Amino acid sequence: MKALPWGLFYNEHGKRTDLDPVALEAEISRLMADDDVTSKTGVYAYLLTGDERKLSISATDAPPTIVEDATSQRVIHPHR
Repeated sequence: MKALPWGLFYNEHGKRTDLDPVALEAEISRLMADDDVTSKTGVYAYLLTGDERKLSISATDAPPTIVEDATSQRVIHPHR
């Protein structure tokens, strides 16, 4: 991944002792294979910082919204 700030990651997290390379690699593989993660480059930043916004999770699994229309009938909007 060329566009990542590897130097910044190293400067901020290089001395951490709580990072397990085997566990990180397993989590990287899992997140890279996840179709809901739309920002694959954000996986590394997420694993280092815990900031879920870095993953850009897609909201396709959001529950449908149920609203009542003008005739008082329930209308289901899949992803509103």
